[in-house]
Formats: sequence, structure tokens, C-alpha cells
Amino acid sequence: MEPSEDGGGEPEVSDAAWDRVLAEKEHEIAQLVDQGMLVGKRKGRRLLVSAGSFYDWVGEPVPLFPDWGWEYEVFPDKQADEVERLQSARRHGREMFERAPHELVLEPPERTAARLRKGSKEVPSGGDDLAAALLTKLCEGIRLRWRELRALE
Repeated sequence: MEPSEDGGGEPEVSDAAWDRVLAEKEHEIAQLVDQGMLVGKRKGRRLLVSAGSFYDWVGEPVPLFPDWGWEYEVFPDKQADEVERLQSARRHGREMFERAPHELVLEPPERTAARLRKGSKEVPSGGDDLAAALLTKLCEGIRLRWRELRALE
């Protein structure tokens, strides 16, 4: 253990101690695979251990994760309103993600710069309007903060 960085908190595990224990545990797991207690296979210097056999050995259920975030939480019946609110928020988040642009198709930066020099605030239609709007705002921000950018340079 080492004193904490701020000097007043609880002592912390040193990096050397952490690395030592990590190496011990990796060696222990490798021995369990060699003894047949855990299912695993070697790929070069790497050892791949089956999560199912590891959790069986530890005596815990294998954690399962749904494809779409943490949608399944257990609440008491008296919190049905809270559950409905959470479900609605998650549905909304999923819909927003699915509608979000995934391929960015932008006008050439020279055309955006020329449009901004003319003072146009119009976002081009077609392509990815959200990305084009972000690019326009970025170009405007660069123009507004040019002196600071030059000073940083």
C-alpha cells in the first residue's frame, strides 16, 4: 500500500503490487485450465477462457447483457409509473439513434467556406443536414476565433 496522492485519503495499492497480484491470478487461471477445471484454449501466448466455465467455478450466474442497453431492470409494482417513464425514455433514445445519420455526405469545405463568406446561414438541403449544420457552425466558430487560433498556433 502507498499513501494516497492527495495525502489525506486511504492508502492505495501500488502499481507493483497490482501487477504482482494480476500475474499470480493469470497463472492460477492458466493452471485451472491445464487441470481441466476451466474450459479454455491457447492462441499463441494468449489464453482464452470460457466465461461460462469461469462463472461456474466461481459459483455465480453468468451475467447476460441485452443487445440494446440495460432494458431489463426489476422494480416493485408500486413503481409502475417510474417503469413507464424509463421505458418511454429508452424507446425515445432508440428511435433517435436509429434515425440519426450514419453516413456523412457533406458539401466540399470550399463551397461551405464560400457560402459563409457571402454571409449565408442556410444549411444545404440533401445529404446529411445535421453534419452540414455542424460543419457550418464549426467554420463560423473558426472565423470568430481566428485571433485566438493564430495565438495558439
